[in-house]
Formats: sequence, structure tokens, C-alpha cells
Amino acid sequence: MLCGFTLALPAILSAQGGPQGGAPRVRSVGDEGSVLVVVADDLGIDAVPFYNLDPRVPARLTPHLSALAEMGVRFQTAWAAPKCSPARAALLTGRAAFRTGIGNVIESGGFSLRPEELTLPEMLDAFAPIPWSTGFFGKWHLERLGSSNRCAPTALHGFQHFEGTLFYIPETSGYCAWNERVCAGDTGRDIPSLEYMPERVFEVAADWIASREGPWFCTVAPQQPYDMLHNPPRELQSIRTGPECTECAVGTRACYDAAIQAFDSELGLLLASLGPDWPERITVIFTADNGTPGSVNRYWPPDRVKTTYFEGGVRVPFLVAGRAVAPGRRGSVAGALVSITDIYRTVAALAGVAALPPGVAEDSYDLTPLLEDPPRPSGRKHLVAEKFVRNQAAPPYLDHRIAIRDRRFKLIYDWSDRRALYLFDLASDPLEDVNLLQPVPPASGTAAGSALEELTGRVYGLLGP
Repeated sequence: MLCGFTLALPAILSAQGGPQGGAPRVRSVGDEGSVLVVVADDLGIDAVPFYNLDPRVPARLTPHLSALAEMGVRFQTAWAAPKCSPARAALLTGRAAFRTGIGNVIESGGFSLRPEELTLPEMLDAFAPIPWSTGFFGKWHLERLGSSNRCAPTALHGFQHFEGTLFYIPETSGYCAWNERVCAGDTGRDIPSLEYMPERVFEVAADWIASREGPWFCTVAPQQPYDMLHNPPRELQSIRTGPECTECAVGTRACYDAAIQAFDSELGLLLASLGPDWPERITVIFTADNGTPGSVNRYWPPDRVKTTYFEGGVRVPFLVAGRAVAPGRRGSVAGALVSITDIYRTVAALAGVAALPPGVAEDSYDLTPLLEDPPRPSGRKHLVAEKFVRNQAAPPYLDHRIAIRDRRFKLIYDWSDRRALYLFDLASDPLEDVNLLQPVPPASGTAAGSALEELTGRVYGLLGP
């Protein structure tokens, strides 16, 4: 039974300390217009109650995220990426994987996000009309080139402050025994930590925010819930007992849910630290890097989860709440197509950036029109997600596959072999059970046939010739 979470929406907005009674922080000075981006790890829309997909998900699993959905705009159809690093690269560049060269997990000593990419914090520094503070807290997972400088500019890509892990925690026990990398500018240090890593990430983010003067952009990305099942601390969740950070058996859904509940508790503490008027000062964007892991999946068809191009692998929660959302739009659900790349131009618009140079954030759309009352279209008509075997500076990439969808139809295409693999009508087949290419492709002139032609043309327009 879930218990211990009794905060209603008004309490979340007015608490000065956290849900567990944490000491209040002094709010940052003049931070109106600031943006907080929170990125969960391995969390599909099936695993949270406010998308109402899986009735087995407890309604009170995520009281703080559910409250955000009630006070903001919940996007029904949002994509990230099949794997972690491509999603993070897309968020920070507003560009598709075939442009950044990040189409798979960053490998040890391998290709990393290139210095010439104009990342989101670099964009703010170069084009925002007033100075912004920028900080990143949690799992970075975009740099494995190595450097004698712990905080090389190529590792941080414009963030003024970094605190977390440049790669990821390699073992379950690492959640409570890890090295915290702290970077301020190009100087830094490693601090051995015995504190639960996700909880620490949220705490230091709150401290950094409280110390700011003027607007800030903060990304919080804990390695949570993640496909490394463990027992989170009991003060953060009420689902699992046992020693903190002990490993759970593969497929133990209760441990995955406990990590989701702990994430929600940590987020509640962070929101409470922002002060009771944060919705009038700050915009909060919440999403995830990819879908639910296969080991704990119970909603999507088998083998159609994290790491795949199917909806279970790329469709993620996406919420926007706070200052940017018109009062009449709060508590609404939007059917518009949204990508994790769209965070880039949305932040640019919120920061008052008038225009971006050519070749910057080509695959990003500004979401602020969708937050207005009445809403206006963002201009996005398609979603794209990719994966290829090795990250490298330029195509051709090995085993390059791409998924593309419009409001109704979705195509999964093998670009390496130049052939269509799957076509789905998501309006009538949301679980992707029926491949419309089998036994024969749909006839030209039918709705499915026209979609196949149009989506294939879009693929060639992006990746061709």
C-alpha cells in the first residue's frame, strides 16, 4: 500500500520547506523567467499514473508530478530517443542524431558531443538579451574523450556549473557510494559521496538555484528510476523495505516503482524550495530520455520498449508548468506532436532570444504557442527518432534506422538497407500490433499508402540521397 504522501496541490505550491520538513532556502534574487528542466531516466508514459494507460500503476505513485500535470500542460504525444545519450544530445542541441553523430550510448574513449555544437547554455550566453546563470546536475553521459582537466570545456559545453557524474554509475551499490564531480568554470574536483545519488543531485540543484542572482537555466537529470533496480531510501518511498541501495532481482517491478516514487519525492522537495510563488516566476519542463526498460515492462508488447523504435521505447511524459503557461491552459492536455529537441527553442523563446543563426537547432520547435490561451500551432508535423551502432562525426552510420510519425501513421525505416520495416496506424493500433506492410504494402491512394509515400519521402529528405 502506498502511504506517506498527503500533500495536495496547494500545499506543494505554498510549502517553504520540503515534504519531509527540510529547512527553507533563501530564494534567488530577480529570477523571474528562469527555466527548470527535469529529465527522468528510463521512464515511459505507461509507468506514471497521470497518463492513465496502465491501471496497475497506483494513482498516488507520483503526487508532485501529478500536481504539475494538473497545473500545467500535459503533452500526450512526445518522443525522446531509444537510448540515453542521443536524447541528451537532442535536448542540448535541438538537433537530430544524424546531425550530431550521437545515435547510441557514448562509448568509453569514443566519439562525444562535438565542441562546435552550439548547446543550449552556449546559446543563452551568446544570444540572450541579459545574462543567464546555467547549471547542470546529475548524469551527463555525453563525454568520454578524456582529459587531464576534470572540467574541460569540451565536457561541459557551456554550463557554468556542473555537479553530478559525467558518465553513469556503473553498479547498483554506486547509488550510495560514488564520486561526485563538481565543476565551476574550468576548475573542479571529485568528492567521494555516500549520499543517495539522486537525492544529492536534487539537493545541490536547489542550493545552486537559491544562490543565483538574475535568471537561470537549470537541468536536473538524476539516474532515476533507471534500469538498475535497487532499494531507494525509505524516507523517499514507501514501497520497498530493506537496506538502501541493495540490488533487486531483475524484473522486480516494485523496485522500479519505488525509484519513481523516490524521484517524485525529490522533485517535491526541489519545488518547495523555490518558494510559494514559483509558478509565477519559473517555468518547469519535465520529460524523460527514453521509455520503460524491458525488464519491468508490463504494458507494451515484449521487445518494444527502451532501446527500440516502437512507442514503448521513445514515447515519454512531457509536462510544462509555471510562468510560461497561460492561466486558461493550466490543467489541459495537448495532442500536438512534441519532441525532446523542442526544449531548445522553447527556452530560447522564454529567454527573449529574437533569432538563432542558420544551422542551429534545425529540428527544434518553439512550444510557447501551445501554452497560450487559445493555443496556436508550433509548426511541428512529424516526430523523428534514430539509432545507429557507432557514434561518429558524419554519416554513413552502421545499422542506421529511423522512426518517423505524423499525427496518425508511423514508419520505421532501415536507412542502411534502404527499406521500410514497419508501418502502423497509431490511431487504431496504439500498441503497434499490426504491421501494414505485411503481407503486402498498402495500395497507393489509400490513407496508409499515401502515408507510406509521404513518410518515406520525409526520411529521404532528411537523410538522403
